[in-house]
Amino acid sequence: MKRAISATLALLLILCLFACGADGPAKEESASAPAEESASAPADESEPESSAPAEESSEEPSAEGSSEEPSVEESSEEPSEEVSVEESSEEPSVEESSEEPSVEESSEEPSVEESSEEPSAEESSEEPSAEESSEEPSVEESSEEPSEEVSVEALEMPTVFGCTRLYDNSYVILGHCVEGAVIYYEANGTKYSTGSDHGWFSARIKYRSSYEKVRLWAQLGDAVSPVKEFLAQPKSVGSDKWDIIAGKDYQFHLDYTLQDYLHTNLYTQSQMNALVSTLKNRGERTDAEIIYIVVPSPASVYPETMPDVYAEQQNGDVSKYDQLMEVLENAGVTYINVKELFAQHKDDGYKLYWKTDSHWSEYGAYLVYKELFDHISQKFPQSSPRAFDEFEWKEGTFRGGDMAYYLEYDDEVMSEYNVARIPLFDMPRSISQVRRYVSESKLTYDSDTMPAARTISTGRAELPSAIVMRDSYSTQIYDILAERFDKTVYKSMWSFSFNAQEVKSAGVDYVIYILTERNIGSAFR
Repeated sequence: MKRAISATLALLLILCLFACGADGPAKEESASAPAEESASAPADESEPESSAPAEESSEEPSAEGSSEEPSVEESSEEPSEEVSVEESSEEPSVEESSEEPSVEESSEEPSVEESSEEPSAEESSEEPSAEESSEEPSVEESSEEPSEEVSVEALEMPTVFGCTRLYDNSYVILGHCVEGAVIYYEANGTKYSTGSDHGWFSARIKYRSSYEKVRLWAQLGDAVSPVKEFLAQPKSVGSDKWDIIAGKDYQFHLDYTLQDYLHTNLYTQSQMNALVSTLKNRGERTDAEIIYIVVPSPASVYPETMPDVYAEQQNGDVSKYDQLMEVLENAGVTYINVKELFAQHKDDGYKLYWKTDSHWSEYGAYLVYKELFDHISQKFPQSSPRAFDEFEWKEGTFRGGDMAYYLEYDDEVMSEYNVARIPLFDMPRSISQVRRYVSESKLTYDSDTMPAARTISTGRAELPSAIVMRDSYSTQIYDILAERFDKTVYKSMWSFSFNAQEVKSAGVDYVIYILTERNIGSAFR
């Protein structure tokens, strides 16, 4: 019996030892299996070549999210913030986010790092990534490394409402964009940029053919609009229209002012000497004080708005305007150096000039008005200038001026943001009844009323009187100038001949010349 029990125990011991020996190797094999699978799995399935190293993944997460592998629920609800504009418009499905894309899948649907570093030409032509640089990018990629922190919300695509060929072997595209945006555009492999003005912009391009593909987009800070691709077909304007130079930042210039800007029409020294003698002679022939107000052209105050091709052609730093200021100083006459005055105010909140019209603004005219009557009030205190807050400065959008006419655009389409000066005091009826502008919404001088000669009386004998020699720049100062005089004799526009006998017969205290830079040749002979 005992032997049977011993035999039985021995047999159980042998079976137990056999069982333990069989389990030991199985456990070792099971523990080593994950390591072997991980080593054999292709590295490019979890880390594509273009993705950042593991240490960088916390800063620039891949399309799957953070450096930690998210669950299916996390990735389907919260896609990565750093995605391209196109990707952000589609929410990744659970199946896409739960599976780890292979290299082949990654090439079809690139990770954030791939799309932000080098967008494909197709993506760029339809909707550029919000990470494009603020510099002028090329067709396929930006010229600088894209910003890491950008807005994924794209701006509204700019609209284009016209394309016109200009006389100087160029053409201009006109349009509207988000206010404050910079416009970038490409044509025939050349890249450009220009500022906008309260949402309006003009894009000057060298003319090469009557049909040209143009790519154009807007950028405001880090936000970028979709690219607008179109075929530019510049129209031509009538031969009777004045030639226009399309400058930067929606600023237009008359070709008539180009010589003044280039400094190619300078006086000789003998001409300057002769002019000094002429001005002295004028002063000696009358008891009235002669005051000269010559308003520089927009290009003289804002040279940065001229196309680069003209800036490269400038002849030195001295202009004919500068020479004239020297002549006036040497002649000992009274004058206002408007160029210096405007240099102090060129960055004011209100514009000194219109951009779609060839004239100065009512704000620019007010600055000169104040200088003028600050001087006159030294002798006639009652003629001190009206204060700035005695006017309402009404800001708004106004219809385009003479530039719109010369470019043959509907002035309601080619518009501009500016300010109108409205007196808050009772203006004498003899002044207020004179129609200065075409309408309240179009501040271009009325050609039916403004050029004519006219004498305006305010019935205030304590104030001085004046004869005004003028061109169309008198429009913006016409009313406020006459309001500070007892009698104002406005000569017809562009009639600059000085007549000492006429001045004496009129019995005025002042002779005032108001003209723009381009008319220097007519007024000073």
